[in-house]
Amino acid sequence: MKRIIVLLVIAVILCGCSRENREFDRAMLVRTGIINAKGYSFVAEITADFADKTYTFEMQCQADQAGNIQFEAIKPDYLTGIQGHIVAEGGKLIFEDVALAFTLQPDGILSPVSAPWIMMRALRGGYIRYCAMEESYLRITVDDSYEEDALTLDIWVGANNAPVQADIFQNNVRIMTISIKDYHLL
Repeated sequence: MKRIIVLLVIAVILCGCSRENREFDRAMLVRTGIINAKGYSFVAEITADFADKTYTFEMQCQADQAGNIQFEAIKPDYLTGIQGHIVAEGGKLIFEDVALAFTLQPDGILSPVSAPWIMMRALRGGYIRYCAMEESYLRITVDDSYEEDALTLDIWVGANNAPVQADIFQNNVRIMTISIKDYHLL
């Protein structure tokens, strides 16, 4: 009887490990697809919470294989046409003409327009801390760096391995949410 109980406990543990491994394998498949693609494009609706004020806007984003992102604001109408790019090497944010003026997030360096770049950088190479299915979405929790002020991201991936939403946290406080649509690998 003890053998049967031990075998059942081992079977339950192994089944749990197998499921976790499948989810982690899928997260790695998402990462590999992004890294191996020539680039990717998507529309990002960004909501930045500054405690006293919330900003929401949409950007069309296109990235190259190195992770550099070109963007153009598309909503609301008064922001339409504002463009810029974020360079992966060193994380430089560059505007061509007119800039979106936002107060920087609590770390003093994170601007809401950099949220898509942060999300894709985390998917490309952040430390995957947790993976689990939530309804029909794979939730991937990623630590952005090993620094004390590291960002943590919860990223939900749909059935086609495309990111659909990401929450960016700093010190366990959500500071931004990104909703993704029209995501395509190039």
